[in-house]
This record gives sequence, structure tokens and C-alpha cells, in this order.
Amino acid sequence: MVGHPRWYRNLLANPDAVLRVGDRVRAVRARVLDADERAASWRHVVRSFKGYAEYQRRTTREIPLVRLSPQPEHD
Repeated sequence: MVGHPRWYRNLLANPDAVLRVGDRVRAVRARVLDADERAASWRHVVRSFKGYAEYQRRTTREIPLVRLSPQPEHD
């Protein structure tokens, strides 16, 4: 069985991260969605990104979903 990718294991070890989208940079905290949250969110994910359903079918591991929440900004 193939394990989770390194980026995921890194977030588990240190959930504080930096998210960059274009020129915007934001400190975030990662949290793995629990089973109920994942089930509700997974439907949205596969509607938005069609390849994820096929990706899940081709692997034996459950693909985790991670929520990134903004960290408070410091002055």
C-alpha cells in the first residue's frame, strides 16, 4: 500500500504553513477533515475537480482533505 505524500505528512507534523496564491501570501493552519466533514466536502471536490474521483478509485488509501484556515495577522 502506498502511503500519503510527504507534503501531507509534513502538515501533520507541523500544521502551521504559508499559502501563496499569485502575489498574495498568508499564514494558515492546516486541519485534516474528520470522516463526516470529508464525506460532505468530497462531493464538492469531485464536482469541481473531476480527476479526483478517478484518482481515489486508483488507490487503496483514502485521499485526505485538509482545510487551511487563515492565521491572525500580526502588526
